[in-house]
Amino acid sequence: MKSQIISPVSELPDEINETSGLIFLENKIITHNDSGDGPMLYEIDSINGQISRKVVIENAINTDWEDICYDDEYIYIGDFGNNYGNRTDLKVYKISRSDYFNNDTVTASVIKFNYKEQIDFSDQLLETNFDAESILSIDDSLYIFSKNYGNFKSYIYSLSKSPGEYQIERKDSIGPIGLITGAEYNKYSNTILLTGTSLNPLVIELKNYHSGKFSNGEIISHTLELSESKQIEGICTLGENEYLIASEKKTSNAFLYKLTMSSLAVFPVPKEQIKLYPNPCKTKVTIESKFAKLFDVYSSSGELIQKEKTSPINTSNFTSGIYIIKKSNSKNNKSHKIVVE
Repeated sequence: MKSQIISPVSELPDEINETSGLIFLENKIITHNDSGDGPMLYEIDSINGQISRKVVIENAINTDWEDICYDDEYIYIGDFGNNYGNRTDLKVYKISRSDYFNNDTVTASVIKFNYKEQIDFSDQLLETNFDAESILSIDDSLYIFSKNYGNFKSYIYSLSKSPGEYQIERKDSIGPIGLITGAEYNKYSNTILLTGTSLNPLVIELKNYHSGKFSNGEIISHTLELSESKQIEGICTLGENEYLIASEKKTSNAFLYKLTMSSLAVFPVPKEQIKLYPNPCKTKVTIESKFAKLFDVYSSSGELIQKEKTSPINTSNFTSGIYIIKKSNSKNNKSHKIVVE
């Protein structure tokens, strides 16, 4: 199988080091930060990554902008980052494409929403299932993919494109598959691409689905082979098999890459073959596997805690929280969550 083709395009300037969403529209690369810089969209030079234009959305606040998408007439910006699971002001900003390309200051209409299933708004940092970083547009609906710290699934919600206030409920789900950080609909191939992480950066491909239910098609996880640890946040379509992806600044600078999907190393999402019990646990967790004997333990932030341990794993010295179990020395990216009480 061919190795994947992912090539660096350019480093991104510090002004957009929190690059989160990404679109390619009318031959322009457009991005935005999470927060902290004002309600701003940036156009990026495709050669050197430098900022070539800025557009201010004058009636918006970038509390936690996470993703961006568009249709034939409008651009949509998702202000729904919710790491603590306590926000009650989730929204999508909607701006006219014509206004955007003809003005440096624009006004947005607002689509407000909340999750029907959510009844607890207490702080749940890195434990909530009501965070989201991904939005895409298909036909007359927007689709939001959640970033679930609690179970590593992604819940899928549909949202009207009309300004107003909505209570949305889960329409579908995928996973457990990792933490989803971006979404893109490729109209050329009728494929959805999700970016995410599960100890390593991922691109997750959804294809051959039908009737608007994405989980009933093929779900294929691609591990991105990057030279160093990156947090991939945004993805946009260039053609049937070509994409741009952006990483935000963490241990290294923010960067823009070109990704060719046809040459990716493909790992279909595996069926569950590992059993962990008890889970939640207090002093130890037993792992049953037909093939694996050694396991690595990571914190929820990806830090390696224990390496090449046999079952049962002693957890008596662990602080309470979520940990990730992964087979040692495995190319398969599958991971399993345990909760230590």
